Amino acid sequence: MKTMKTTVSGVFASRDRALEAIGRLKEAGFGAIEAMCPVPDEQLLEALGARSSRVGYITLVGGIFGMALGYGGAAYTHLLWGIIVGGKPVVSVPPFVIIAFELTVLFGGLATLAGFLLLARVPRLKMDRHYDERVAEDHYVVVVEADEEKAETARRILAEAGGELHP
Repeated sequence: MKTMKTTVSGVFASRDRALEAIGRLKEAGFGAIEAMCPVPDEQLLEALGARSSRVGYITLVGGIFGMALGYGGAAYTHLLWGIIVGGKPVVSVPPFVIIAFELTVLFGGLATLAGFLLLARVPRLKMDRHYDERVAEDHYVVVVEADEEKAETARRILAEAGGELHP
């Protein structure tokens, strides 16, 4: 039989208390821990074990696609219309560099925008149920996913660290 998962959250007035709660939760063996904070915080991300962003890889793929499209489209057009001037090769790299560069930048930029929006889950049509308006000002929210039998332990840890339990 599958155990039911529940989420427990606590609102903290200071970053140090939130970091303390995350440390205690990790020591207790909780794995799925998330946090919401008013500003980006490297210590908090490090404590959560967050990995680096994948937006750069998405940008690289978009740029490579744009470059291939630039070279391929120019070569295809040149082959289709076949205007040979002065014995030069039909498909030559130097004339295609400009359009390949421009499409590399265009598709790289569009892929960056799309990757950012997708990975940031924007737009969010409905707010996370653990969101608290005070996060926009100066508070921190720590959210932990736990089995039903360990949920009370998580609540106790969050409360002992100085968190106000969120319904």
